[in-house]
Amino acid sequence: MKHCAATIGNPIEGSHTTTICPACRRKVQEDRQDCPYCGVVLRKWKPRLVPMHAEGVSPQQIPAPVPTPLQMTRLITCLVLGLVLLLGYQKWNRSQVETTPASVTVRPSPPPTAVPAPPAETQPSQPTQPIQPTVALSNPPDQQPAPLQAGQASVDDHKLDGQGEKPKLNRYEVPFEAYEGTAKRIIVSVTFNDSVTAPMLLDTGAPGMHISHKLAEKLGVFRMDEGTLVIKAGGIGGSAPAIRTIIDKVQVGGASDRFIPTTVTRSISDSFEGLIGLDFMAKYSITVDHKKKVLVFEEIPPDQNSPGGHDEQWWRNTFREFNNYRDYFRKYIEAVDKRIMDTPFGGDARFEGLKRAAEWQYTQADKLLGRLEHYAGEHVVPTHWR
Repeated sequence: MKHCAATIGNPIEGSHTTTICPACRRKVQEDRQDCPYCGVVLRKWKPRLVPMHAEGVSPQQIPAPVPTPLQMTRLITCLVLGLVLLLGYQKWNRSQVETTPASVTVRPSPPPTAVPAPPAETQPSQPTQPIQPTVALSNPPDQQPAPLQAGQASVDDHKLDGQGEKPKLNRYEVPFEAYEGTAKRIIVSVTFNDSVTAPMLLDTGAPGMHISHKLAEKLGVFRMDEGTLVIKAGGIGGSAPAIRTIIDKVQVGGASDRFIPTTVTRSISDSFEGLIGLDFMAKYSITVDHKKKVLVFEEIPPDQNSPGGHDEQWWRNTFREFNNYRDYFRKYIEAVDKRIMDTPFGGDARFEGLKRAAEWQYTQADKLLGRLEHYAGEHVVPTHWR
């Protein structure tokens, strides 16, 4: 059964000519190269075989494939051959274990002249491997190494102690401005995406990152088309329209973090361009030294249960947020489509405008979710957290 792209238009009203996507069967503007819902390139679409149940045949009516006698013979032969090989390998492995004593270690013995006597007083400070003697030394008694004195560690002991060393954690001191006019604040200089630096307010009461429209324009948030979803941001003074997006990198002094979900709102002060919330602080222990007017960032030891520096709750909440956005606008588009179909004479221009706006929102939410999926894949986030 072949699919074709059907063109739908309203010659009376002069509305936009549309076409039907052969994959998802939704209306698409005729001048588009691809489907905004499923991503199919319309010009490159090729018909595919349609399952029998799509032609009116239920799965229960599809006969099960019956293997031929030749296929059955080959299958039985392969099973018997695999069983014989497995039994033979197990028998050979048991014979090797029984004939090899557990206490014997085979090591090559170098020539006696190739083994120099180790110095009696000097020892390597950081050997790369523990030293294990394999050949007995036949030095005269007066040339034997001196016994270890109290407080002197052997080479092996020194190495074993180093094996349990904890990774070095960095510590950064970042100066801050202590006042916004007469109000006491903590305003630090922040670099975004290694390109734009702006003053930001440290706010432990904010859950995430907030930046101004002016800063977002400098970062090219609206030009890069990597996901800019229109939402309502709520606060103490109520709610207002805002943009939801993702910043790739944020750096405060030497402390940095990647993939920060960010809300773009109107500017709230002339002294700073936004707020740094708890998302950025998750990887650090932060101390405020008001006397020196510095922020001290100390790295928290890495935790295997926090991939990408975020715990399970953060991953679940972020995936839930972006999934909810996309699902909401998908259902909204379906509701508008139904309203258009139920309206006589091809629907109302107002509904067409609502549908286009909802389709744009759905696309932006899908981009944000795709970026989150990619970031989670880089850090091997468990599937059940997504």
